[in-house]
Amino acid sequence: MTSPMRLLNVELSVPVTAEGELLLLHADDRVVVPGFDGDKHRPSESPPGCARWHRLLGHELLAILPDDVHLFVTPPGELISIAELRRPGVALIEAARRISHGSGDQAELIARFREAILCLQAGEEPGFVAHGELIPAFTSLVALTQAMGDTAWFSTTGDEILDLLSPGYDLLLDPGAPHSVRVTLPGTSEEPDKG
Repeated sequence: MTSPMRLLNVELSVPVTAEGELLLLHADDRVVVPGFDGDKHRPSESPPGCARWHRLLGHELLAILPDDVHLFVTPPGELISIAELRRPGVALIEAARRISHGSGDQAELIARFREAILCLQAGEEPGFVAHGELIPAFTSLVALTQAMGDTAWFSTTGDEILDLLSPGYDLLLDPGAPHSVRVTLPGTSEEPDKG
């Protein structure tokens, strides 16, 4: 079985329609997007409706596909539920809800944050877009769009975000949502370097 964390960091070739939408195939009672790990694994003939092949990282696919879709990854030829891949994000929201209701703890929140895939606003330069000392992080592309409007974005693992977070900055999970909480890493509460 493919490791979810490995899949999320793999670049997959996926079929795209002439309108630029991901091609959704119907197999049995499921909606499926085929993803090929590397060009050599792509079929010689494109599926009906495929105008071109597009490369996306697994976590980018996770950000844009609905829960009821499955990803068929080749190799190894495995059908993976998008809802299952999102399970760490659901666990993060639940940990945030517990904190917002006074019954959770920051260590659990950070552990769940590390396991999740998050969407962040993209700036003109590589890195995080901060609003003061806060960096908004979203559990879904829908949550990001609702809070920030139509903006450039990227997705990555919570683990990578926390490893790259500079001292003096905290994360704000899902601003505007009922479960919105500030994520503070121990030892990062000093003021950011103003240059």
